[in-house]
This record gives sequence, C-alpha cells and structure tokens, in this order.
Amino acid sequence: MRISSVSHTPSSFSLNNNSQKGFTLVELLISIGIIAFISSIVLLKYSSFDSTVLLKNAAYEVALALREAQAKSVSGSHQGGDANFPFGVTFTPDSKNYTIFRYASAIDPSPYYDVSESDPDLASNISTTTMERSILVTDVCINDGGVDDDCDIDRLDVSFRRPEFRALFYAVKVGVPQSNIQSAKIKVSTPNRENVFVVEVTSLGQISVTSE
Repeated sequence: MRISSVSHTPSSFSLNNNSQKGFTLVELLISIGIIAFISSIVLLKYSSFDSTVLLKNAAYEVALALREAQAKSVSGSHQGGDANFPFGVTFTPDSKNYTIFRYASAIDPSPYYDVSESDPDLASNISTTTMERSILVTDVCINDGGVDDDCDIDRLDVSFRRPEFRALFYAVKVGVPQSNIQSAKIKVSTPNRENVFVVEVTSLGQISVTSE
C-alpha cells in the first residue's frame, strides 16, 4: 500500500500570514490629515464660542453697572450731600473703561459727568470698570423717537434720580436736545465689530441686553 502525504511548505504559511496587513504610509498620512482638519475646526469653534461668552458677560456687566447706579439713586445712597443727588454711568466710544459717578446737584434736569478743572467737584467717581482682553465700548447711540439711531455721539451719560426709576440722558453732541432722548444704546464688541452685544436703556428706566 502506498501512503501519500501532503506537506505544508514554509512558503504556504508565509503567504497566509501576509494576508493581514497594517496601515500603509499613504493611509496613515490621510488619517493624520483628517484628524488635524477636524481638530482645527473644533479649536476655531471653541475660540469663537469663548469670545462670544466673554462679550456677553461684558455686556451684562455694563447692564449691571447701570442697574447699580439706578439702585443707588432710588435708595438715596450717598456719602455726604443731598440724598437726591443722582448716580449715573458715563460711556465713551472706543474705550475699555466706563465709570459710575455721582452728580452733585439735586435739581439739574440733565445730570452729566464732568471732572473738568473748572468744576472738579461737580461729579465724583464711584468706581471705574476696565473690560477684559480686547473688549470695549465700540459705539454709543441715542434715539429721539425716530426710526434710526444716532450713533455719532462723543460721550453718553445715563443717570437716575430718586424717587423715580426713569433714566436721564446726556449726550455730548452739538444740536441734540437732551430732553428729546427716548432711549440709548451702548454697544460692546471687539475692534473688528464681528460680534456685537447691545445694552439698551429706555427713558422709563428699562435695561435690556441683546445681540446685534
């Protein structure tokens, strides 16, 4: 009887072992490129989100400063002088700072911020806030009841006098009747004005924050 056998050569085993391969260099480079692309998108989105959050917080801090001045005025908070002295906040376009002040007159219909050499005691600083990073007050605007806002303003003072919550406006611009101002807007943004948050104050003393 003839017995035959099937022999497995080393070449057959090496062929089976080579049937399972890893990544080629091209596949690895493509994978790295995809990961880098996705990571860059995530970082850009996170940076934009972080900037938006900071702007929104800065706008609410402006609104809080206005509310603080309103509360001080209505409650009669003062250190010497008349309890009816109004408190206000002054804003200047393209500035990182805004200041809460107290106006030293209980009867002036349009309180304003004035620390000039001619009358240095007319308004006293309560506190000054500096915004973080590149955030600043980019524009201040007023509205006299018309359709369009007037944003060609050099300085805006918003103040309050007890016992009312009503806002009193003083806009530094020639030819703008102060008594006709119905509302004012303080725009908070970065210098490129890509994202803008608006703090609006009405003559009734209402304060709101919106995105433009």
